Amino acid sequence: MLPHLPHVVCLTEHHSKNQEIETLSIDQYTLGAKFCRQYLKHGGTGIFVHESLAFTNIDLQKFCIEQDIETCVIKLNLQFTIIYIICIYRAPTGNFVHFMKGLDSILNQFSKANNDIIVCGDINVDYLDVNCYKRQQLDALLATFNLVSTVHFSTRSLNGSGSAIDSIFIDRTHIGKYTV
Repeated sequence: MLPHLPHVVCLTEHHSKNQEIETLSIDQYTLGAKFCRQYLKHGGTGIFVHESLAFTNIDLQKFCIEQDIETCVIKLNLQFTIIYIICIYRAPTGNFVHFMKGLDSILNQFSKANNDIIVCGDINVDYLDVNCYKRQQLDALLATFNLVSTVHFSTRSLNGSGSAIDSIFIDRTHIGKYTV
């Protein structure tokens, strides 16, 4: 057994249908939120929360477009703060403009003075490529919400080349506050 279990586990590309993920059992965790594709294969997002935490599932179905932006979110009410944990997936073939518009709408919904936001997932934008136009656009959007990437290492290796397409974004003033 791990000495310190994570409080929250976010999954992208779980490839499950609603009934499959709802019956998935992870010892000491509860399914907090999910998105499952209805028409296309694979994809999907899910958030599992340690059984010691109280949470609320926030329905983001209206923002989801299969391949373009697949997301789910939980709200943690802690003693001194509210944390929204957003799990997000964008397929490599997904429409980046739809992704950006959806992400902007989601972040606008949750960005209030006393709320912390953590965004994690597989967005298929390479954060190791500083000249990537999509990264520059995404960074500009995230900066309007004071969010920055915390992943500065290779998360995927293919043919001897690495990329960082899996990301975690947190408020720049809270770097070091959370273990992600």
